[in-house]
Amino acid sequence: MRKTLEVVDDFHPNPVALTSQALDAPVITDGASAAPGRGRLVGPCHVDPWAAATVSSLLGTRADRTVPPPDGGRFVLRDKDVPGDDAPHREPTEWTAIVFLSAAPPPGAGLTFLRQQPGGPDDWVECAFIPVRFNRLVLYRSSVLSRRASPGFGTGLADGWLSHEWGFDIVPLPERTAHAL
Repeated sequence: MRKTLEVVDDFHPNPVALTSQALDAPVITDGASAAPGRGRLVGPCHVDPWAAATVSSLLGTRADRTVPPPDGGRFVLRDKDVPGDDAPHREPTEWTAIVFLSAAPPPGAGLTFLRQQPGGPDDWVECAFIPVRFNRLVLYRSSVLSRRASPGFGTGLADGWLSHEWGFDIVPLPERTAHAL
């Protein structure tokens, strides 16, 4: 069985370039462009082959089996005007990868991971808390775990909670068929 949650510090070989790419991306709020430095979503972005291959390796699968959605990844900004998530959030993909790009996060900023208990839809149990740390990868099975974020921080792209996120599914290998001799 594959892991459910993996944390890797110092993940990206060039996090400064990735952060620079995020700072230059168009800012989008609720599907519309917004003034630079404001908003929750900072444009879609490409998931580089190195990151995708490394995540595949961590999961023990081949890179060609790890399939991100057609829109690729996204940069996400949570500034001080974005409250924490009250309800657990579940991604539509089997797995989610998040690389934190915030240079100086305050203490207490991070993601709480929860599992839903068999008792009912509102019965959640916290199973992990992962603090925000620059260039930390959080890789989790979003088909099993839900997440809740602490409130955002900072006032914009340069000092807010900035991350690179992408979801993906693992495509199974095709079944082998027995051929008659």
